[in-house]
This record gives sequence, structure tokens and C-alpha cells, in this order.
Amino acid sequence: VSDRAGTLEIWATGADGAQPRQLTDLGHAIWPRWSPSGRSLTLNSMQGGRAHVYVLDASGGIPEDLIEGGMPDWSADERWIYFTLPDGPIQKIPVRGGQPIQLTDARALAPQRAPDNQVFFSSETSVNNRVRGVSAEGGEPEIVLDTFVDWAQWCVWNRKLVFVHWKNGEAPSIDMLDLVSRQTTELVSLAQSASPSWGLTVSPDGQWILYTHQDSSGSDLMLVENFR
Repeated sequence: VSDRAGTLEIWATGADGAQPRQLTDLGHAIWPRWSPSGRSLTLNSMQGGRAHVYVLDASGGIPEDLIEGGMPDWSADERWIYFTLPDGPIQKIPVRGGQPIQLTDARALAPQRAPDNQVFFSSETSVNNRVRGVSAEGGEPEIVLDTFVDWAQWCVWNRKLVFVHWKNGEAPSIDMLDLVSRQTTELVSLAQSASPSWGLTVSPDGQWILYTHQDSSGSDLMLVENFR
């Protein structure tokens, strides 16, 4: 996602960052997710003040407006799109359109396809944010990772859960939970001053981890005169 064209749009580039190519021209496009085959993307765009789920061919073209909703991701067989509603629950809809199906009543953020026909998601709370899982057919969610994880700082890769691990008084790290053995391994320790932002993913071949880093932030103190 880049605003280099003036508004937030979806771009594609090589692993070295060369030859960026703009894929969307919607005026606002975020949250791109590749299909497992790499032939299509799903994404969000704000239209009329509401988030909508779109599907787009990887070569570009006109995105198809699928449904109102946010934070979409693909099912493993590419038949379904998982997404969240404005009031929180996860639903799925056929990729060609149709009636959505609700998977859980739990308020959720950032659903992702997971092994064994599951969907993982973040709890919608800043205090008790845990990664949970629910069957792709629906049901009662269960905790997958009982550690605080920011909703935009984890991903599922090859029966593993990779996440930014925040530690009280210590430098954060990027850790990996093996979903089979349940063992957690620290992959890399980040600087004490590190500020990972929204976004973390692993390349399909497992050779690279890509995450966003916030270099700086600031604010201005403003004075209003003669306000009476």
C-alpha cells in the first residue's frame, strides 16, 4: 500500500523493491491479501464512508465490489473470502458473490486462513488481545496464542504463527509458535527503540520476514485565541 500516486492504492513490486506497479485506482485501497495461487488479490476500499471488500486479478484491471466489510482474506481452496463486519463478527462469502455466512459471534479483527480448515483472528480489545481460532464451518472460538499480540502484528505461515512479542521492560522480538508442537522460538530480537507498526508477513518460501517500522511520530500543540 502506497500513497505515491496521491492516494492510498495497492502496488506490486519485486522482492528488491524495483519496478513498482500500481494495481488499483479506487481513491483509497488498503489491506491487500494474495490468493494462495497468487492469481488474485482481495482488498478493502472505503466507498461512501464504508469499507467494502473487493477482488482483483493480480495483473490489474477493474476490482469487483463483493460486499460491505473489512479485513478480507482467502480460504485455502480460494472458494471463500473471510471478512469482518463493522460490528465485529467474522463472516465468509463465496468469491463469486452470494449470501454471507457468519462463523462466530465473537468480535474480531484481521481473520486469516489457518491449517486444518480453521480461521485465526485477533480479539477486538486492546487490553486482552489474543489470537483465537474457529472452524471455517463456524463454531466456538478457542485461544491459539495466549500472549498479548497486536492485531496487525502476526501471520500464519506453514503451520506456524509468526508474531511480534512485546515484553515488559525488554526489547521486542519476532517469535514463531509451532502449531503442532506448541513450542515458541525467538527468531530475531529487535532494538529496544524498535516500533513495529501495522503489518507482518512471511514470504511463501520462508526465507524472508517483512514487517513495517515506524521511524518517527509527532504532534503539535496549538493555541486558539479569542475563542469566546
